[in-house]
Amino acid sequence: MKPFNKTLLSLLYGLFSIGLLGCSPTINDESGIPAETDELVAPAGKFDSGYYSSLATELTGEFIAVLDLDLSNMDAAAKQSLVNLYMTDANTLRQLAVDQIKLGKNQFNENLLHLNLAGGDFQVLEMGLNADNTVFRVRYAMSADSLVTYKELQDHGKTPNDFLNQSFHVQVPADPRNLYTRVGETCAQGHDDGHLTAINFFYYFEPTLPSCNMVYASEATLTIKALPAAVNTFPEYDRLAEDGRVDIVIIFGAAETGPVYGGDWGVMMWRTFEVNTRLRGFQKVESDWVVGQRYERVRNGLLEVIDLISPYDLEILGDSSFEFFGDMFLTHEIMFYNGHSFYGSLNMLKEAANYPTDTYQILFMNSCWSYEYYTTQVFDNKVTSDDPSGWDLADVVNTTTPSYFAHYDATAGVLLANLLAGVEGMGVDDQGRTFSWQNIIGRMNDRAKGKCPWDIDDISECRHYKPRKSHYEVFGASGVRTNRFRP
Repeated sequence: MKPFNKTLLSLLYGLFSIGLLGCSPTINDESGIPAETDELVAPAGKFDSGYYSSLATELTGEFIAVLDLDLSNMDAAAKQSLVNLYMTDANTLRQLAVDQIKLGKNQFNENLLHLNLAGGDFQVLEMGLNADNTVFRVRYAMSADSLVTYKELQDHGKTPNDFLNQSFHVQVPADPRNLYTRVGETCAQGHDDGHLTAINFFYYFEPTLPSCNMVYASEATLTIKALPAAVNTFPEYDRLAEDGRVDIVIIFGAAETGPVYGGDWGVMMWRTFEVNTRLRGFQKVESDWVVGQRYERVRNGLLEVIDLISPYDLEILGDSSFEFFGDMFLTHEIMFYNGHSFYGSLNMLKEAANYPTDTYQILFMNSCWSYEYYTTQVFDNKVTSDDPSGWDLADVVNTTTPSYFAHYDATAGVLLANLLAGVEGMGVDDQGRTFSWQNIIGRMNDRAKGKCPWDIDDISECRHYKPRKSHYEVFGASGVRTNRFRP
């Protein structure tokens, strides 16, 4: 999202603060902020289809491709050392496969497939040197999950079943190593001048450019194998409440680069969220953390603790913010990250040391394309001998679209309100609300869609601000299919 004019940002923040952009029917006295009950799923018998319908569905498939790794410029000793590494280290080969499949992102998107770019189970089918020992070839299979959104399917006259047993070939390099250094801007388009890097190169990769000259993989095909049946499950509320408290950390990053200032969307949403937190009965208390604010309240005998981290806090932490992020995940059961995805380069989620053992956690990655970037990493680090999927100890709420900083307070608020209501009432309340994942995600998606057509001219009529002629976010929850809790 490109920066807005700072004067306009300050003006819009003022509108948010006094509630002029909200359309919720109930307002807290003198606050201009929706009452907490307005964020909850609808009571039984009072919902419409938007609360229960999903905006996307997941497809499972298999990606089979070939890596041809060029060794022609290496001396005999270096070549043998690298071959030995490839022959014995499956993790190294898996990472090369992930690097290769990521380069198909835009081609998959053109086929309406939003692939989880972190890959899945990896299996080497065959490998070895070619006849003259200049290329090390690896043919592999990788399980691959993908989302398709109902909006895109409708626009193209398709249904999820149309994808079953279909194969999609993509043009990706046979050797993805150091690709940015080798081909640079000759194989990329759509980026701002001077902003193409090795980290974001895959996002702008375009193999059809006349200037793009490389050897492509002889095989790189995704085949859709199954459409998992929809299920209605719950967060594991009993696990969250078993010690009499629930520990939550909510992080707001800055929208813009450079020094953090008051008109930044990340700052504005953090301030709104902080005010909202206090108005909903949370009291500020002392915190042991070097930055951030801690708030607590007690409901139904449950202590609810929120550590709230601002863009200013992250600026103070500087380079140590990544270590801090890991500490937060290690010590909290629920974690919301509201910020940039940085093209999937937030590697703290890949570090096993950042995960508590035997602890069920909920992570909300409220950032662009987080389903594609940040789902598999969590489950990989939650795997146990009894749970090879990693689903038992984690649920990940994510997006399969770009996200807007201007929405972060609203979407984080909806998810938090429903999770807390769910854990307080063990999945239900006395108004007939049922706090299942299906209902919660449906409520989030309904809030994201709002009440406004995209061609509306008066944004004050919208539930909350959206850039005109744009899209709404599509939220989902991964790792919830096998959840065991029932009210």
